[in-house]
Amino acid sequence: MMKTFRQKAHMLCLTCLILFILSGTVVFAVESLPVGTNPGPVSEQYSPPPGLMPVVILQGSPYEMGYQYGLQVPEYLAIVRDSVWAGALSEKSYDEILDECRVDKEYIARELNDFQFIEFFKGISDAMNDQGYAFTPVDPIVMLYYGGHNGPAPEEHCTAFAAYGNATNNTLIVGDNFDYYSVSSNSYQVLLFLYPDNGYSCIIPSGAGRTGNNVVVNEKGLVYITTAGPAQGAGDTGPGISAFLELPSVGMSAASVPEGEEILLNITRSFSLSRLLADTSGNAEVIESTREKFAIRNGSEDFIIAANHYLNPAMKESQKIWDPLRYYPSSYYRYITAEKQIRDGYGKLDYENFRHILSSSDWWDGQAWHRDDRWSSNTINRFRPTGATLYSLITVPGDRVVSICQGNPDMPGWGTRAPGQTGTYVSFTLGSSPEYMVYKLRSDADAHMWETIQLRGDAPDTWTNEQWNSIENDYWEGNWWHNKGTLETDPRNRTFAFGKAATAYSSAIAHTRLVHKYCESETTS
Repeated sequence: MMKTFRQKAHMLCLTCLILFILSGTVVFAVESLPVGTNPGPVSEQYSPPPGLMPVVILQGSPYEMGYQYGLQVPEYLAIVRDSVWAGALSEKSYDEILDECRVDKEYIARELNDFQFIEFFKGISDAMNDQGYAFTPVDPIVMLYYGGHNGPAPEEHCTAFAAYGNATNNTLIVGDNFDYYSVSSNSYQVLLFLYPDNGYSCIIPSGAGRTGNNVVVNEKGLVYITTAGPAQGAGDTGPGISAFLELPSVGMSAASVPEGEEILLNITRSFSLSRLLADTSGNAEVIESTREKFAIRNGSEDFIIAANHYLNPAMKESQKIWDPLRYYPSSYYRYITAEKQIRDGYGKLDYENFRHILSSSDWWDGQAWHRDDRWSSNTINRFRPTGATLYSLITVPGDRVVSICQGNPDMPGWGTRAPGQTGTYVSFTLGSSPEYMVYKLRSDADAHMWETIQLRGDAPDTWTNEQWNSIENDYWEGNWWHNKGTLETDPRNRTFAFGKAATAYSSAIAHTRLVHKYCESETTS
């Protein structure tokens, strides 16, 4: 009996030892995997998309800029990351997604040498993990290549145009409405200010976690805008460089249209797009391009327009129905509407003309105007069932000024479907440092508040009074962060503080302009 007991005890000890070894092995195997490889959720709580783009300032090396990105808007990045993974996994397996990301990463590492994006992605991942979010460097690549949606319906694309020379009395003015579908990766918007150690500073509106949407403006006065193009030919799309990476690559590296063109024609383009380039030297062109072919058209009358159909006959293989009115009526009508308004204002086009074109709900059919027809698919200021104008941008690059309205300009009821949209433009000034940009915003806030308080009167109604109290709070919050940033010596804390200051000042300006517009309407009614 004692022998049997000893045998059982021996077997029990041996079993425990084996279980202990196995359990240690399992723990070691799990811990040895990179954090966040499981595509489970990482967002900790719900936050609504912002009604005004938070300003995100990235300065320094690629890794440092990535780290600052993750540090400044972590929850937005987590929300978008989860949304994109959810969309991607509804169509492909986890392993298929990773395989595609490996291919995309190879293109990025091989072809984008001026800025080390792989280090940038690592910086984002490290910052997120340091704050408790399970991220890997793969996650930013997934956010760049998957949108959480199959893609926009034809009525949900962009319109862009530039005028210069005789059309504007020799001032380059560029306008762009970014129209897309409403998902987290598009509605959780941020405004990136890039100040790389090597390269040009630039401003890029972007979905959180990405490196752009469809436009970049840099300190040298170069503007680069993308609009969706047909992709009906063999090889028109495929693995390569995401257009969301083209934007910072051109913005940080190119000082002119020829330099931007050289970059775009020497990378493997993943998307079919019309790529509009314009600079302050009077150069402007649209590169109608797919993954394997391209054709360039220039503005012969000192203006140029890009909608969502091709015009150069060399692109016929990619647009099977060549007549744009038959292929894509919305693109055709938006194009001729912009053309009509530019021709009507030719010679005296200015910022206000561009603001009117971008915010209008009228459209031209070639013979007559259709007034206030915002629910149609033919307006430049877009209202569609699954998408809308997510932001509107006007830039006068010679003055280094970029004005941005989040959502539909002048009509803030749809757009990104985010609470707090104002429908007003805020102007940002590009320079060599974030300090200068923040200082200019503070000065603009002072000026707009002074102008509006005189119009507001001594007995404002309840809504105006509540808005004004909020404006004053934003203004002083901006001052607090501005002072903090000025005194900070740590680069990460400094850019964080300046981003918060710029966000608060821009909120004060946007809401001041909203109150100003309201007071004007009350005065004239």
